[in-house]
Amino acid sequence: MQIGYIRSIQKGKKFEPFGAVTIGAVLFQGSAVQLPNASMINGEDIWRFAVTLGGGAKIYFSDRIGLRLQARIMAPLYFAGAGLYFGTSGSGFGVSGGVPILQGDFTGGLIIRI
Repeated sequence: MQIGYIRSIQKGKKFEPFGAVTIGAVLFQGSAVQLPNASMINGEDIWRFAVTLGGGAKIYFSDRIGLRLQARIMAPLYFAGAGLYFGTSGSGFGVSGGVPILQGDFTGGLIIRI
């Protein structure tokens, strides 16, 4: 579930490139796994904050019909901790985290203008 912004570069042309950025959440669905030694590992559903960057093009065959091609890369983020410190030389705040996996997708669609 993402919300974002798309910016077209050459609006109104037959070939319209665009860039996109979104922020939101991603759900990783866990599943139970049967190990060879007959023990079970139960997976958990995990929600993570995520951002995506993408780009693509809208290709118009006529004024009302076109094709949209897009590629995106999604980065789910995890936060490991935060710290606040004070001292004689000043103070600071730090947050640690990372990106456990990068995911990509390619999509295409039909554009029908009404």
